[in-house]
Amino acid sequence: MRIIDVKYNEIRDQFIKMLDLVENQLDESFTIFINSDINKIRNIIRNEFKVDKYEYKINKNCEKFLIICNPVADDLRNIMIINNMVPALKRISDITVKNARFIKKYENTLPDNFITQIELPDMLFHIKFMFKTAKESYIENSTLKLKDVFNRDKEVNKINKHAKKIITDIIDNSEISKKQLINLLLILTQLERVGDYIKSMAEEIYFGVEGVFLKT
Repeated sequence: MRIIDVKYNEIRDQFIKMLDLVENQLDESFTIFINSDINKIRNIIRNEFKVDKYEYKINKNCEKFLIICNPVADDLRNIMIINNMVPALKRISDITVKNARFIKKYENTLPDNFITQIELPDMLFHIKFMFKTAKESYIENSTLKLKDVFNRDKEVNKINKHAKKIITDIIDNSEISKKQLINLLLILTQLERVGDYIKSMAEEIYFGVEGVFLKT
């Protein structure tokens, strides 16, 4: 095996571990929307430091790889795909922490009928599926599943728009406090951005596998 392959595989392994960690952050932060758990909230906030360490370590190793190995063609594309996806992972992790702090701030969980009305469980399911699919596509070096990522991103956008209309319509006449609803509107915007970040990762993966940019 070439030295450049050994170095690349080391960075790839680190990146996959970061993917695993952020996926866990995402799962935990979505779980507490339905069932608030102070221990999970603390873990999400605490794990943000681990995500930061992975980001720093991978960025530094990518820089060293580019300088020392002087990659071209496929080797260069492979390392740049990782380098380009790391910021999206970091931002997704940041949003999971914002979700956790939102739940921590408002100890009373949102009523079940309201959660169903704004289709929050569906939104969370689509986002989790998108991340899982993008992660599997990267590991398998395949684009076969990526179309589902783009389709579900559109569904996330629709749900976000629908949920925001419901909230703005009831904001002055709801048993839920106005301040909590306003903060929920901000959280919904953040969740939509998670979908956008996953979509951008899927585009990077497509380029990495096919060697051409995907127009979505």
